[in-house]
Amino acid sequence: MSAAHLDDPYLTELHNASSSGERVRTPKNPTLQSDPVMGPQVSDVLEQLERAEQLATRDQPAAAVTIYESCADDEDPTYNPYRDLCRLQLARLLAFELGNQQRARALFELLVGAPSDVGSEASLALCELDLESDPCQARACLTKLADLSSEPQLAREAKSLLGRWRLDSEVCK
Repeated sequence: MSAAHLDDPYLTELHNASSSGERVRTPKNPTLQSDPVMGPQVSDVLEQLERAEQLATRDQPAAAVTIYESCADDEDPTYNPYRDLCRLQLARLLAFELGNQQRARALFELLVGAPSDVGSEASLALCELDLESDPCQARACLTKLADLSSEPQLAREAKSLLGRWRLDSEVCK
């Protein structure tokens, strides 16, 4: 291969070579890099989500937030099945790790109607937001979900949380 071909970024990347002809090492954990024509692949998105989860569990919530924001805002269709999950995880980190409850509440409210478990989790998280500051409000929120939810699993979880959070015996006006 001639040196002229090594100025082509595609060939340089493909053959792990620099423009000077030297072999370069490919990083073991590259950041999400997608093919400009194909866009990100599902495996890329899943790796990105796994990385965010690792950061969140390693007490690096701000770094995880950056990844979840990127996932939630990316308009590529590959992200469509994961966008609500990214928003949910983003909101949870904002609320319960970083203390940005106002922004988290807005995200949870956006997600309440989402399909699958994301909508249910968002509904429960809205109740959890009030747990420390206004336990009676948290109790009212969970009671409403337990009594009025058309989703049996959500109703069961709300009833369970009333007991776990010791709100079933809370005296409220």
